[in-house]
Amino acid sequence: LQYCFAYCSIFPKNWKFDHKKLIRMWIAQGFVQTESGSLLEDLGIEYFKELLARSFFHTLRQGNRMHYVMHDLIHDLAQTVSHSGCARVEGNMSKSIPSSVRHISVSSNFLSHLKKQCDLRRLRTLIVYKDSSMTSSTIPVNFLSELKNVRTLDLTGCLISELPKAIGYLIHLRYIALPDTIKVLPESVSMLLHLQTLDIPKKCQLDALPEGIHQLISLRHLGVDLKYISMIRGIGSLVKLQGSIEFHVKTESGHTLEELKNMKDLHGLLHIKNLENVQCEDEACDAQLSNKEHLKILKLEWTSAGSAFGPPMDAEVLQCLQPHKNLEELHIKRYKGESSPSWLELKSFEVGFLSDLKSLYLTNCRRWKLLPPLGQLPSLKLLHLKEMSSVIQIGIEFYGGGTMTFPSLKDLEFDDMSNLISWTGGNGNLNFPRLRKLK
Repeated sequence: LQYCFAYCSIFPKNWKFDHKKLIRMWIAQGFVQTESGSLLEDLGIEYFKELLARSFFHTLRQGNRMHYVMHDLIHDLAQTVSHSGCARVEGNMSKSIPSSVRHISVSSNFLSHLKKQCDLRRLRTLIVYKDSSMTSSTIPVNFLSELKNVRTLDLTGCLISELPKAIGYLIHLRYIALPDTIKVLPESVSMLLHLQTLDIPKKCQLDALPEGIHQLISLRHLGVDLKYISMIRGIGSLVKLQGSIEFHVKTESGHTLEELKNMKDLHGLLHIKNLENVQCEDEACDAQLSNKEHLKILKLEWTSAGSAFGPPMDAEVLQCLQPHKNLEELHIKRYKGESSPSWLELKSFEVGFLSDLKSLYLTNCRRWKLLPPLGQLPSLKLLHLKEMSSVIQIGIEFYGGGTMTFPSLKDLEFDDMSNLISWTGGNGNLNFPRLRKLK
């Protein structure tokens, strides 16, 4: 905790901390260690909560966003505790930088002078802030190649469009954050085999990701627009990757569903598109979605074009894409099967499967005839059915026959159910006890 606290002194006073980024920097420096097999990020959150509980940080809420700040006196304490291991270059370069400094922050307009003031080879952290008076900035020639031992490199203050090829020399690099002006990443990025975090702002208009990015086997966090992640060939090599991804199924090697097999640490959203390109049932089963316990949202999507491999295999594919029981939101779009997968049937719910599912969207599944017993999902709050044109009747099967059905449902919407004739069944007052919106 002392290392983590002292490290915060390299940020300017009144800095608004994003706790997730800060924890990733701690991990990059080796301050967070675990032997229990739990995620480093989870332990890092516990460290942060401990510091928060001791009032080293206080909370600042801006709209829906939560930031954390340090009081000036606490910041001074962090500087004292760091024992000259951390330094900030603010205002001018006149003050000397102790030789013991390993972690430093500097304004972009002083970056070119830093080389004269300290030994770059000793640095473990370099954070470059944007100077408000500068409209453009560059990284000095040969600057990166001297940062031989740096683990954390934040270049968000450098208004550059292309990352220098010399980045490939930084073999110890664990964390790199880039500015929102970046457009070109060199292929040498693929040589950073220890890299854990590659943070690229969503607004960046990249030409492409490096072809060899799948070689970054230590990568845990890839902060980039999902459309770029979907282009990665052989993404299955990134077995430690966390966060959300979009995956486009193709028939070519490196883009089949088997790539997802060992990616057990995915968090947030997994959006799988072009499922009509799955060539066999085994390919879908090899994705092993049921072992991805941290996923909260799963989107399964076929295109309207249909399969190029004979009759649609949609029912078999959907059956194999059974999610983990912890899933909270499920989307199924343009599925061409006529029936529900077994994991959406009553027997599954009886053993607590999908007991955390809060939202379900079934869209444009035009051959699906009988709705599954969704009334037995205990946590379901939102159910949207759209363009389910083969559903002619909704009966008792929809409720599932329990003593109370749809116990948590608040929002129910039917949209463009063109052939629906009747809706019957249920248990009177024990149906939809919490319904607020019916559309």
